[in-house]
Amino acid sequence: MSSLSIVMLLMIGGPIAGNYDHIATEKAETMVASHYGCGDGFDGRRMANGEIFRADDPTVVAHKYLPFGTKLWLTNPDTGISQKAVVKDRGPFLKDKAGNYTRDLDVSAAAAKRLGFLEKGVTRLKVTVLP
Repeated sequence: MSSLSIVMLLMIGGPIAGNYDHIATEKAETMVASHYGCGDGFDGRRMANGEIFRADDPTVVAHKYLPFGTKLWLTNPDTGISQKAVVKDRGPFLKDKAGNYTRDLDVSAAAAKRLGFLEKGVTRLKVTVLP
């Protein structure tokens, strides 16, 4: 079992079972991303890691189970724009009628603007976990 698997088993607020080693590589994985903090009431509220969320911080990412502090390289294949971000919050938890999660991560409004999908709202990003 890798150290990431052990951390994920011990992590509070995440799943206690499952193998997520496929994400812990430097190989990019495509994920559905949305954004938050743009007029939705989240700006200024406390994130799951205890910090205050600032919609103008382009480094904020919410993910359901990756450990807080995990560094990600995000690339929008539509624009070719990339940036580094850090998992600091939990989410997104939007589900479809069948009960399946429809999005893999949320980025701050500033990150969405920088990556070129603020107006679009939802897009696919290539996500790479950095060492």
